[in-house]
Amino acid sequence: KGAEIYHGQTDGTASALAMGILKPGDYGIACGSTSVIKFCSKEIKPHEAIYYHKHPIKGYLASAAFESGIILRWFATRFLGLDQVNALKMAMKVEPGKEYVFFPQDSRSPFFEPGLGCLVTNICAEQSVSSEEAKARLIRGVVVGLALAEYIYIPLFEELFNVKINTVYLLGGGAPEEGEDPFAWWNKIRASIWNREVIQMEPRTTAGAILPAALEARVYNNVEEARENLLRVQGKIEIDETVARLYHDKKEKFYKVWKEVREVFKKYNYV
Repeated sequence: KGAEIYHGQTDGTASALAMGILKPGDYGIACGSTSVIKFCSKEIKPHEAIYYHKHPIKGYLASAAFESGIILRWFATRFLGLDQVNALKMAMKVEPGKEYVFFPQDSRSPFFEPGLGCLVTNICAEQSVSSEEAKARLIRGVVVGLALAEYIYIPLFEELFNVKINTVYLLGGGAPEEGEDPFAWWNKIRASIWNREVIQMEPRTTAGAILPAALEARVYNNVEEARENLLRVQGKIEIDETVARLYHDKKEKFYKVWKEVREVFKKYNYV
């Protein structure tokens, strides 16, 4: 009570600045319980899957958000009785392409149909598959399905704003050099499925929050100087070319099937 507020912004906006989404054309995803997509645009172009904030420096932040990590945690803990880390370690052993197909649903993005819930397909009662292998396939399916859902926004922003997104800035998960870290492995799957250069940033959200104020106060002369002094790159996430090739053709098919399933559900929902 009585405090004077000079500067404030949403956590998503602060994360966007911490990722380095500072100039038109910059694109990034903050991954945690929720995947928050941010693109710096010069103008507002309305779309059902996008909301906007005014960029604290210049232009706008075209944004989207949907539950992701929290879905993985739910399946691991509630469905399989595993903690998230061990569930991911099991999934790391599954051969790419052997996972069950997972279509996430959520209440945050118009792309989704919240009443449908999550859909898992391609499950066969193979007697040769052990209980552990079946669980691992399910978890890998969730990981891949969420990465595919995140990918959908890349061509959307490219088409809507007539740009080519070559680099994705990423916030969250294990650091790139931590090869055995299950969250670093998940990010490698993301980079391979997105098939873009992925730069992982240090989680310096507080620094992102003060960046506009530092520019306004002339602590730094320009955006690049502020970026250099306040933000930190953890490293580049290398693409697994085998994984990238495997899912190249599946990306469009995934979205096509996802939309068709949603329409069928909306038409014939009997719940």
